[in-house]
Amino acid sequence: MSKIIRRPLALRTGRAYRIELSEETANVGCSERQKEIKRRRHRRKKMAQLATRAKKATVSEKSVIAHKVRGLTPGAEDIITAWGLEAR
Repeated sequence: MSKIIRRPLALRTGRAYRIELSEETANVGCSERQKEIKRRRHRRKKMAQLATRAKKATVSEKSVIAHKVRGLTPGAEDIITAWGLEAR
């Protein structure tokens, strides 16, 4: 079990407390929020790449792109119909 130790700082720093983490929590990776932001940025970049490829794609390539979009995002069906990947 880790402890968070709060120690008062000088008032001129603007913060009331300095938080010191114990050695157990010092090696913790990025927060869950940062992981989610990273996933969103990657998803946005990948979707932009797929959108560019979808404009020039043949029918067989469009089905492959549609499959990749389905695996990448939960709202895939709306995107697929908007990009015209479903029409054969």
